[in-house]
Amino acid sequence: CTMPGSHSDMCILRVRRTHLVEDALEEISRQYRKDLFKPLRVHFIGEEGIDAGGVKKEFFQLLVTELMSPDYGMLTFQSESNTYWFNPYSLEGEEQYMLLGLVLGLAVYNRVLLDFPLPLALYKKLLGQAPGLRDLQDMQPTMGR
Repeated sequence: CTMPGSHSDMCILRVRRTHLVEDALEEISRQYRKDLFKPLRVHFIGEEGIDAGGVKKEFFQLLVTELMSPDYGMLTFQSESNTYWFNPYSLEGEEQYMLLGLVLGLAVYNRVLLDFPLPLALYKKLLGQAPGLRDLQDMQPTMGR
């Protein structure tokens, strides 16, 4: 791979498509905190594409799709509200959930829009607000009744 693993003015993630989640976790965790605030560049190992924004967006889309997959087991799809919620029976460790949060945060910070439908209750929790019965009704209408 011709792209260096570090750079003074950007945050570089080098990942393999075949090991996307594992490589992303490793690459993100090796970054210094200050480097995560630099412009992000993604390089798929073994590919020549230069990240002018399209590779970065593809990286986030592929990674989020894999993390949302029922096979992965971290999240469950709430069919009544078309949103995702944390799977209480997931066997994934804290580091995988940390990756999910970091990935979503990096996407927002780098202005990459993702289709990742989350219920309002989660945003309230992030803001330190207590979700209420109305939030349950929005997320799971049948249970909320």
